[in-house]
Amino acid sequence: MLDKNLFQTKHSAIYDPEFQKHLAEAPWKEWLSKPGYFEVRHQYLADIHNWIMNAKMTTVKGLTRFQHRDMINGTTQAFDEAYYRYKDRNLRMLRGEYAYHKRVVTNYQYLDGVEQDNIELSQLDSDNPIKENDWVVISFPICSTGGSPLGYHAILNDCNCSVVLSVNHHHSLNILYPIVCCLALFLWSN
Repeated sequence: MLDKNLFQTKHSAIYDPEFQKHLAEAPWKEWLSKPGYFEVRHQYLADIHNWIMNAKMTTVKGLTRFQHRDMINGTTQAFDEAYYRYKDRNLRMLRGEYAYHKRVVTNYQYLDGVEQDNIELSQLDSDNPIKENDWVVISFPICSTGGSPLGYHAILNDCNCSVVLSVNHHHSLNILYPIVCCLALFLWSN
């Protein structure tokens, strides 16, 4: 009989070394380059872009400044790409962000919690300010509250590092900030 407490407390992934070995040895490039695979990719990306641009309930100002568009398998994949791209930088995030960041990235630091939306950037973390070689991730909505993250205006207005945004399509957002280097726009949510 299984211990009920085992499943009602902390959860962990099950890693199967044999499965991981076969996954690593799979001929992915061969499979993905076969005729018929992703033949509609360019049309799909154009249609999704047009759908977002013409949405009445959601507006994303500044989307056209991003010249490169791609499909991802969820925002977690976009974060994985950012972790690789910025592996030599320190990740900064607000408390309440997606917990996956803490599981994957060891060189992260929190920005201080804040009480109001319009604060000075120096108040976010006066003991350890955001540096040029840091990178910041901001999610809309933020996982902890389901609302806009407090202090994000200060980050987008004042910091001088790369910012990755993860945005639910139900949010309206201005991404005309030059520090925004990546936008992961997810089209569904619970």
